[in-house]
Amino acid sequence: MNAAFQPGHPDFPPGRAAALARLAGVAADDYARTRNYLDGQVTGLSPYLTHGLLGLDEAVAHARMVLALEGRHKLINEFGWRAYWQHVFRHLHADGIRVPRQPPPAPASTYAERVPADVREARTGLTVIDASVRMLYDTGYVHNHARMWLASYLVHQRRVDWRAGADWMIGHLLDGDLASNTLSWQWVAGTWTGKPYLFNDENVARFAPPLAQPGSVLDRSYEEMARRAAHGALGGLPAPVGRCAGVDEPGVADAPPAALLAEYPLLDIASLAAFDDQPLLCRHPFAIGWRADESAAAVGVLVTEWHRQHRWSPRRWRFVLQSLARGGQPIVMASRAQWTHWLAGRRAPVFWPTDEHLADSWPRASVRLPMLIEVARRTPFAEPAGLQASFSAWWRAVQRAGPFDG
Repeated sequence: MNAAFQPGHPDFPPGRAAALARLAGVAADDYARTRNYLDGQVTGLSPYLTHGLLGLDEAVAHARMVLALEGRHKLINEFGWRAYWQHVFRHLHADGIRVPRQPPPAPASTYAERVPADVREARTGLTVIDASVRMLYDTGYVHNHARMWLASYLVHQRRVDWRAGADWMIGHLLDGDLASNTLSWQWVAGTWTGKPYLFNDENVARFAPPLAQPGSVLDRSYEEMARRAAHGALGGLPAPVGRCAGVDEPGVADAPPAALLAEYPLLDIASLAAFDDQPLLCRHPFAIGWRADESAAAVGVLVTEWHRQHRWSPRRWRFVLQSLARGGQPIVMASRAQWTHWLAGRRAPVFWPTDEHLADSWPRASVRLPMLIEVARRTPFAEPAGLQASFSAWWRAVQRAGPFDG
């Protein structure tokens, strides 16, 4: 891969200490000035925010208090986008965010339900697309601008349903967040705002010059790209395999691979009987770093049903298990019914951080489990009363209600 494509932070050490070190190294003004360039400054915070190794409230507090940024700064604005998608998720839930709010540019029946093999194997012959896919597999990360290009190409030029693209990518991304990933794909598809996101080779040449490809099927005007998105796929076939060597797509699985389990074994839920008489703090994959009463022991929690629906690459499994293990707690994988039975027999409180990801998988307090204490995630932004249909509307509502000065 061309070195110019490397983002600022392609490596993501596991654990909360790594998250705090990354936060301390954020160069906010460089980020604001160069974030759209593929060799520009990025924060590298997204995997840590997604998996709860760092709270969004901590990140915003650092930006405001340590970096002395005003609410209008681009860094805080981008933190706002993450909060906005979570806001939408809370109103629409996991199924609702997959429902188009606007019609796509072309008839819905014309979009394929699977990502083509030449894209999955990074052998389209389009440098920017193949480099993005390789980056995804090699690091579990793709620069935000490259994600938009990849999504736009798949949806608007290869006519792939945006949900198929979102499902493919989230299994490989270390920062794969249901709300941000799914709704960002819907935004690119144009089914959220009614305006599809399009790009061409001129845009690539501006923000990632080594990946530009004059004369390729992307070397078209925006008018032509829009016309083709609505009426027909781009001309020209993908490059043959013989001319463009591809890569193997890493497999995704609903449980950690055997080699990883040898390093980080998952315990049976019966082993938690040793903690029956003391408060217990549950740390699931989206709240790995959260803290509560220091007297509470901690356990890493994996819910079988959730991972059957959302399968991960070995790289993401490793990042999560290594991060959980750094807390020193046991890690248990069990079904929802097993967790419910365990909770029903508890004699001491269990603290559980609420999270949209696992809302339908984890036993709820309403199931009459008196020892289950749900702890809400702290947010740095005020929560508007109703669903805000756009980021700008949400941002205005937040600024009216919160401490931000615009």
